[in-house]
Amino acid sequence: MTTTANSSATSSLRLQAGAAGLRNSSASNATAQTALEQDGLYTPAIRGLNAYATLSGGVDAVTDLESGRGVDPVTFSGLHIGLATDDVLPHLAYDANGRLTYKGKLVRMYPPERMRRMSRRHEAILAVAGGGRRPGVGAGNP
Repeated sequence: MTTTANSSATSSLRLQAGAAGLRNSSASNATAQTALEQDGLYTPAIRGLNAYATLSGGVDAVTDLESGRGVDPVTFSGLHIGLATDDVLPHLAYDANGRLTYKGKLVRMYPPERMRRMSRRHEAILAVAGGGRRPGVGAGNP
């Protein structure tokens, strides 16, 4: 086998392994999202997987829309590309400036500070899920 053929075979194996990893990750996220919904910790405004909300420990996207203070980035993009749930869809419209609204309120993304807090939650959840400690915990930090 030539070096080029070896390289192609290695690339193909990496792609297959990567695809398998993505399938496993997607299945794990779907299971976690379902559990969060059943526990009342995730109320979706879009159809499909929202890994951002799942890795944050859940969000109530419908209440976030109602408040007009913003939604998570995946919900924001999902609403803009037509993935709204059947309960949310009738309340979506566009204002005179072409901006998406929900019950007359502009659909916004969370403010940066809220996304920073959620990012810290992501890190903590992933650390615990990976068997590690939560950031800032241990070594004299309770």
